[in-house]
Amino acid sequence: MTELLVSSSVLILAVLAVRRLLADRLSKRLQYALWALVLLRLALPFQLLLVLLLRALLPAPLPACP
Repeated sequence: MTELLVSSSVLILAVLAVRRLLADRLSKRLQYALWALVLLRLALPFQLLLVLLLRALLPAPLPACP
């Protein structure tokens, strides 16, 4: 539980810092996307979120040859 709290807090601080540094260059859509990441982090357990991200980023394995 502590890991979730700490990692969520770090993510929120990172989003706030990005918004502050790039306030005039960030579109509203990107700002909502950043907060959506925070929402996902709070809603999903870390392991599930990691698995979903890895599946999205890594290509599917090739089927074995018969």
